[in-house]
Amino acid sequence: MESKNQILLICLLGIFLITLASARLGTYDVNDCVNIKVLSNCTQVNLTFIETNQETFVIDSPMQHLGGQTFNYTFCNTSYKAQYRYAWTESCVDCSGGLCGNDFMVNPTGVSLDESKSTMYMFILVISLLLFFGLMTIGIFLPVSNKKDQMTGYILQVNNLKYLKIVCIGFAYLVALVIMYLSWMITYSYLDMIFLSNIFRFIFTFMAILVLPFFILLVYILIANLVRDSKVKDALMRGLRIRE
Repeated sequence: MESKNQILLICLLGIFLITLASARLGTYDVNDCVNIKVLSNCTQVNLTFIETNQETFVIDSPMQHLGGQTFNYTFCNTSYKAQYRYAWTESCVDCSGGLCGNDFMVNPTGVSLDESKSTMYMFILVISLLLFFGLMTIGIFLPVSNKKDQMTGYILQVNNLKYLKIVCIGFAYLVALVIMYLSWMITYSYLDMIFLSNIFRFIFTFMAILVLPFFILLVYILIANLVRDSKVKDALMRGLRIRE
């Protein structure tokens, strides 16, 4: 059942990234001018409005006739990182040539998240998630203390696996940091998900601030365990009985 859920998660993630890969008209950099083209058999086409989730720009202006059936309107108010949707009048618009759309994307890179990039990001993200859960699983289930007699509580043997536990938790933290950064960059640079991008940015920033104190704590725990286990080994070699 768990493997089926993982496969379903991977499939859904792939569909999600590929579906949102690019807008119909294209992808442009912030503050770039966008040439909105429409094919029409009409003598005049009016561009009525252009809207984002943040603002609606009322245009209501004739589009420039470039010759033949091609009409163009140059729109330069692209300061928002968002999906821009537009509409025009006249019912005789013909998009059969594939040169017109009804939306375009603006992001900080000016590059769309095409299928190859989305596949690469999906692969990296899935591998990072699997690595994170693998490290956390090992870190959680490895013993945290030395082997003891359950009846008396005396230490029978020093267990070195607890050092691997600390190392796995430390690497899991770094992998989680990479996951948060990758999620932030994808949602910020390519997808129209400002709120989600802000959440990933906050989590990444918070985790990045805690990196130094977290690893200082892990190093302290490692050194403290090494010093204590050294004393425990000496005591056991001399035949002494000792508790944690």
